Amino acid sequence: MATLTINDKQYDIDKLAPEAKAKLDSARFCEQKIEQLEAELAVVRTAKTVYLQALPALLSDEALVANSVGVDAGAEKQSANADSLNAGTTTKH
Repeated sequence: MATLTINDKQYDIDKLAPEAKAKLDSARFCEQKIEQLEAELAVVRTAKTVYLQALPALLSDEALVANSVGVDAGAEKQSANADSLNAGTTTKH
């Protein structure tokens, strides 16, 4: 016998009303979707880390901003790190 426990009460799933079974099925679907999305997110985070680890080897001195420290206040600056990456956006300092 399959049971469902809600609010410390156990219910026989086979004896639930059709509408209750439908809600339970929907909740199960949602849980499966959450697990799928969490797995996909783990893959994407891993890929991002690998891309960022490979990036320094591909950077050239030609793209380096002069000393990268003490840049003019009006100059645009882009920064990226493994924790926060906003590709394509610039901030003025």
